[in-house]
Amino acid sequence: MSAVTMLAAVLVFGALDVQWRAAPSCPAPDLSRLADSNGRAVVQLQHEASTWRLELTFVEPFEATRVLELSSCADAQRAARALLVLGLQGAEAFRASEVPVSPPPAVAAPVAPAPAEPSRPVSVSARAGGLFSFASVPAGSGRFFAGADVRVGFFEVGLAARVGLPITFAAPGIDVGTVTMWPTLGGELTACWAPRSGRFTFGACGSLAVEWWQLTGQGVTDPGQGSAAWVALGPLARVTWRLVSSLEVGGALAFRAALRRPTAVLDGREVASAGPVSFEAQAFVGWAFGGAP
Repeated sequence: MSAVTMLAAVLVFGALDVQWRAAPSCPAPDLSRLADSNGRAVVQLQHEASTWRLELTFVEPFEATRVLELSSCADAQRAARALLVLGLQGAEAFRASEVPVSPPPAVAAPVAPAPAEPSRPVSVSARAGGLFSFASVPAGSGRFFAGADVRVGFFEVGLAARVGLPITFAAPGIDVGTVTMWPTLGGELTACWAPRSGRFTFGACGSLAVEWWQLTGQGVTDPGQGSAAWVALGPLARVTWRLVSSLEVGGALAFRAALRRPTAVLDGREVASAGPVSFEAQAFVGWAFGGAP
């Protein structure tokens, strides 16, 4: 056994008298919680290689000794404290009870609740404006529209009604013949992914447009008239700028493929037809309700 300097300390806590005899590197543990106890004990602690030999002798209120071999000073300190507690419970507890030497389980730090998923504000906006459409008939024409959009998070769904202005053009190959096309009534459905950046909202949309066209011939013996539906589907790009808290202005460009095309026939000849694709430019003013500004 290697020679070490031993430190003898007498610890008095109220009526409890403990003599701690150990190397200076292994001082006595905190026994302040036993201050209200009565008794006297001697603790002898020797370090040999990797083993700490603990010998604890109770002198009062009974005489008994326990010897333990432990792997560290910290384990010896915990075992000595546990034996003192057992001895203060009585001789039988001191002699027979198991001595816990492992450190107390760590108390887990309280786990902060996961942040709630940010809510997706819902807003509604109304808009009205004008557009110019060129659907491959001999001339383009204007339209007016009004509608509303519902926004949830980054997504918008909109529905608008539209009415067109009549256009009249000469029938090809017929000197005095003319044809008037009038998109009397229609609607547009859009679904957009529309992120915001400052005062701007950028929309990448899919768009479905439906219009009911009236066609009338003039300048021939039997001009005739009729009606037909125009249906087109395609992408639409939109940008909106918020002027003040609720007032906004914007524009959009659409490119659509025709699913159904009206055709004008004069004197038995096809003189005009909506083309397979259409282009459209929109400008509008809107008013937003609710949601983030």
